[in-house]
Amino acid sequence: MQKEQKTVTISIKPHLKKFLLNRFKQKEGPIDVTMNNFLSELIHDIWRDGRRKVNGNDAYTDCIEIRVTQFFERRSLTPYQLSRLNLKLDKMFRECMYIWIESQRNIGVPAYKASEGFLKYMGIKESEYSKETAYRSWSRYINKEYHRNRAA
Repeated sequence: MQKEQKTVTISIKPHLKKFLLNRFKQKEGPIDVTMNNFLSELIHDIWRDGRRKVNGNDAYTDCIEIRVTQFFERRSLTPYQLSRLNLKLDKMFRECMYIWIESQRNIGVPAYKASEGFLKYMGIKESEYSKETAYRSWSRYINKEYHRNRAA
C-alpha cells in the first residue's frame, strides 16, 4: 500500500535551496522526503529536540517545496525549528564546500578560485552567497583545524 504524498513549502535561504536541489540532482520542483534520506533525518531530529527558543532574525527569502508522506504532513515546523533546519543545512553546505576547496587545492587550484568554482558548480549567484564569504569561511575553518591538530 503506497502512502499518499502532500507538498509542503518551507522558507529557506537562497543558497541552501540551490544546494538542496543540487544534492537531490533536481533543477526545480518538489524534493521527495522519504524515510531514508538525510533531509528526513534532519527534520526528525529537529522535531525530537525539545527546545522552544525562537531565533527570528534570519531572513529566509526563498522557498522550497518538499513532497512528504502523510506522517510528515500532519506536523509543521515552528519558526524556531525552521531556523534550526536552515542552520543544519548551512552547516552541511559549508562542510561540502570545505571538502571541495581542499580537493581542488590538492590538485593545485588556489583556495579562492576553488571557492568560486564551488559556487559556480552549485549555481549560486554572488548576491546569494559571495565568493569572499565562502573563502573567508574556509580560511577560518582551516585556521581552527590547524590550531586544534597541532602539537602542544
